[in-house]
Formats: sequence, C-alpha cells, structure tokens
Amino acid sequence: MRLKFCSIIKSRKTPSPLSKIPSLAGKGEGWGEGENGMILVLVLSFLAILSLLGATAVIVTTTDIKIGGNYKASVQAFYDADAGVNYAIARIKTDLANGEDIADINPSNDKDYKSPDNFNFTFSAISGSDPYTFTSTGYDSSRNAQAKINVTFSKVIVVDSSTAIYGSDPEVEIKGKAKIDGRDHNIPTNFICSGAGCNGSLKGGDEVPGIYTTEDPDLIGARTSGKNQNVFGDPPVEVGEGNYTGQFWQGFANSLIPMADITFNKGDEIAGKQTLGTRDSPKITVIEGKAKLTGTVHGAGILIVTDEMEVKGNLHFEGLIIILNKTGADSEAELCLADNTTLFGAVVVAGSGDSEIETGGNSQILYSSQALTNISNKLNTKLTNKLTNIKRLSWQTPQ
Repeated sequence: MRLKFCSIIKSRKTPSPLSKIPSLAGKGEGWGEGENGMILVLVLSFLAILSLLGATAVIVTTTDIKIGGNYKASVQAFYDADAGVNYAIARIKTDLANGEDIADINPSNDKDYKSPDNFNFTFSAISGSDPYTFTSTGYDSSRNAQAKINVTFSKVIVVDSSTAIYGSDPEVEIKGKAKIDGRDHNIPTNFICSGAGCNGSLKGGDEVPGIYTTEDPDLIGARTSGKNQNVFGDPPVEVGEGNYTGQFWQGFANSLIPMADITFNKGDEIAGKQTLGTRDSPKITVIEGKAKLTGTVHGAGILIVTDEMEVKGNLHFEGLIIILNKTGADSEAELCLADNTTLFGAVVVAGSGDSEIETGGNSQILYSSQALTNISNKLNTKLTNKLTNIKRLSWQTPQ
C-alpha cells in the first residue's frame, strides 16, 4: 500500500501560480514561446519605423536646407543683376552728359569708374541702334548662382518745356488760333506737308510743361484750361529751376555755330521754297542777326538764330530752335510766329536781355520726343548727347 501511495504522490503536479494569467496572444493559458517571438517582432518593427521616420526627417531637412540655400543664392544673384542695371544706366548717363558717343560707351570696360563694394555684376557691350540693349549678369557672394537681366533703353533729348524762356522779363502772347503744347506728338506722316497734313498726332505718354520760364512770365491771351485752351502740358505753365540755364544754352549754341551746315547772313530774307535739313539728314542751320522767313520752308535739325526771328509764311520744322540775342546785352531775344507755322520738338529763347515770344495765325509749337530723338541720333552725337538722358523701355530675364 505504501508503494502505491508514493506512486500517486509522485505523479501529481502542483499548478503554477502564473497559469491563470491569460496569454498576450490570446492562445492558451500560459506564456508560450510563440507569444514571446511576436512581441519581439512588434518591438523591432516599431523601432524600424521610428528609424525610418528619423532618417526621412533628416533627408527632408537637409533637402530643405539645400533648396533654401539655392533660393537665397538665386535671389542674391538677381538683386546684384538689378543693381548692375542701375549702375550701368548711371554710367551711360554720365558719359553721355560728358559728350561721349554711345558707340564708344561700354560700361563693362570703362576704367574711369569704380564698381561699388559688396556687389558682383558684369555687363555685356551695348548693342543695337536706338533702342539699345545690354545684359547685366549678377552673382551670389560665392559665385555659385547667377542671374541675367536684358535691358532695352532709348536716348531722349531732355528739355524743360516745348517753349522755354531763360531770359529776363519773359513775355508770351498768343493770338488767333495759335497753340503751345507740351503733350508729346508724333511728327507728320510726310515730311513735305501742308495744312492739316502738318499737324501730326498726339503720341500719348510723357508730357512736359507747355511754357517754362525762370521768372514769372507776362502771359497775354494764354488760356491754360477751358473750352478755348491754347496752352497744354504738365503743367501748362511752369516757373522755376529746370534742367538747364540760359548760360548753358548760350554755350551749347555757340559750340554748334562753327559746325553749321547752312548759314544765312544778317539781313538775308529766307523766301521761296527752302529745305533746312531732312529727317534722314538733319542739319545745323545758323541765321546771323535777325531772321525773316516769308516763303515755304521745311526743315529738320537744329536752327540757331543769333538775334530774333520772324516767320510770315509756311514753316514746318522738326527738331530744336534756339533764339539768342548776341547783338547787344540789352537787346531782346524775340520769336514771332504767324500764318501756318508748325514746330515739332522744342523752342528755346536764351537771351541775356528781355525775352518775348509772340504767336498768331495758325502757328503751333508742339513738343515731340520723336523729332528730338531723331536729331540726337543723326546729328553730331557728341554734342547733342549733352542734352540726352536714358529712358529704360523694358527688361526681361532670359529663359
């Protein structure tokens, strides 16, 4: 009996206290080897996902930094190219004001100027023939990025007004259907014109004052507003300091007189049919002393009268007219226009004594940048460039 009892005792197993805890895998009642492996897989997978996310974040951050750096370099290069454009324009303006021919101006090779510090830009040579073009190339500080800007510009002669008086005691009288206009006009379709065919057309865009004087003017018959307005511009009348002085115009005219293509002596009457230059070949015409035009005259270029000018006939002129008073310090600088006179461009009265402009009949003084630009391009440019400025027409970044 004892041996049997011992056998029974030996075969009996004591339950484990953990046997009642449910399996994490939900299978059976104990901690099996399969459940332990699954937990390890889950943990490793979770760690792998975290590692992948971390690596992705590092890659994205690095890429963002590179993109941000490239963008910053590109922006800096563009800003330097833009600074180069303005710097080149300033150089060109200065050289033109010093009487240089634009064909001789190359802002990239000009040794008379020092480029500003902390900028990186270069220029191409100027090309074209009004309009002109050049390219400014800018770089970032490390010169890893670059940007280019192509610029198109034109030369324009700058005047203070369609009709400017620089002498003392200025007087302007407008009679009949006469008009003084500072709005920009196109020149007539045909150079040889008559009647309404000589009127041209409004161009639109920039305007200059109709009348400019350095002292308060005596205006007779001038109407700057209303239905019967006969003085136009922005503003119609302006008094003050302009771009030039009477001394400048006197010096400018005196420098041109020895280069005259056509000269009339004192007392000569310009009668019959006359041509004082054409659009394709504008001329410098000088009339010594008092001038009287009684015929039919067409002309283009620069007309200089050393005393006073009277027009009784048909005059169509495109360009610049300068009236002086060289006959005496106290003599008047006078311009009298009547009948069918149409002047495109600008008129300057620059005497040292009293100055007077009288218009009547169907006479018109019409500001025209087109007429002025033409003489700037085709006359002696080293002289006319003293009057020129640069007008930026357009810019673009090449693709």
